[in-house]
Parts: sequence; structure tokens; C-alpha cells
Amino acid sequence: MRKILDSKNREKLFLEYFELEKILGGKGASKKVAKSIYERIKN
Repeated sequence: MRKILDSKNREKLFLEYFELEKILGGKGASKKVAKSIYERIKN
């Protein structure tokens, strides 16, 4: 929690999160990844 509350660390975490979101396909990335995982497991 301290890392999130520290403004320098918080900024770094958010930048890393947004980079990951871009890699995963932008808005709705979590839903897209979950659907992809589900489809692979289902088959």
C-alpha cells in the first residue's frame, strides 16, 4: 500500500499498467484475455 501511496511509485505503476494494457489490446483488455483463455481451455 505504501508503494501505491507514494506518488513516484504510483506513477511508475500506472505507466507499467497502461503499457501492459496496450500490449493486451487496449480498452477491454482484461475481458479479451479472459475470453481467449476460456476459449483455449474449453477446446
